[in-house]
Amino acid sequence: MGIKLHGKLLLLLIFLPALIWGQCPSSVSISTDTGNTICENTSVTFTATPAAGGSGNYSYQWQMNGSDAPGATNNFQYFYDYLNFGKLNNGDNFTVIVTEDPDTGCSVTSNNIQMTVNPDRVGSLSIQASNTDIC
Repeated sequence: MGIKLHGKLLLLLIFLPALIWGQCPSSVSISTDTGNTICENTSVTFTATPAAGGSGNYSYQWQMNGSDAPGATNNFQYFYDYLNFGKLNNGDNFTVIVTEDPDTGCSVTSNNIQMTVNPDRVGSLSIQASNTDIC
């Protein structure tokens, strides 16, 4: 009995840290407050939602077209403000890398959101009148 108990205790000591520390979220998804189709000169808020796993002590690195996004902070939400960063272009891609506590080296990358940016349209109005008396 002593050997069986020691063996189980040894396995518990080996696998318990892996069960408690260093788990990544199984996945992370991102969404926008506007959908992925917007008008030119529109600001967008992106939100990351990690799936279950890990401690919840995450850091977030937002990326735009494969590079760190401008003005991105270590937050689960990222506000792309066209007034500060310039307008988005059709086809711009956004992802986020979620990292568990930096000591674990555990990270997962979100799905990709590709933005469709429709140009602003300027309407025109033309009024024509004739030189005819009405009354």
